[in-house]
Amino acid sequence: MFKFSFLPLLLSSFFLCSCGSFSFSTNVDPDNFRQHFRSSLVDEYSSADLAAMTSYEDLGLVEGLDCQVNDLYPTPKEGVARKQMLEKAYDLGATGVASVKCVYLEATEACSAEYTCYAQAVKADASGSGE
Repeated sequence: MFKFSFLPLLLSSFFLCSCGSFSFSTNVDPDNFRQHFRSSLVDEYSSADLAAMTSYEDLGLVEGLDCQVNDLYPTPKEGVARKQMLEKAYDLGATGVASVKCVYLEATEACSAEYTCYAQAVKADASGSGE
């Protein structure tokens, strides 16, 4: 009988304790998403796209590199170099890149094989995008 009278008291005390100040924190933050997916926020412009724009600013050359240091490392991929290049363009404030060139090289000074991608970082005027 003592067990049954004690159980409601125990449950009600747990319930009342759980109603106190409850805090919840998370790492879900819009800036984290923007940082992680920043390469997808940069467009690749063709020469026709640039010609259609009324104004844009050239922010300079950006490059990305995927290096295979030796045979124990994975084979370099163009996509990794391209993503790195787009992330660098985003960090400069670019809305896109133009004149993208990717080159595969074997036996360089630092890498047994590498992919390197180059492009001009471009910041298009919002009103001059031609769309």
